[in-house]
Amino acid sequence: ALFASIIEYMTFKYVGNNLILCSLIAEVMAFRFAHFGYAPGQTYLLFFAIIGNLLLINILNKIMTKWYKNKQ
Repeated sequence: ALFASIIEYMTFKYVGNNLILCSLIAEVMAFRFAHFGYAPGQTYLLFFAIIGNLLLINILNKIMTKWYKNKQ
């Protein structure tokens, strides 16, 4: 639960306080935890994909923010 809370907090904080994306990530994690008995070996792949996507969104958000500030 602590791991899921940290990922959800990272989602909310690092991708621009987007509640819809935060709830989507939380729903995916809750579904995976609820169905952990089915293919538990694949769970780490899902969590690494979520973390990787969050990092990618954060990096792209910072790049786009700097790009738009330089255009103005």
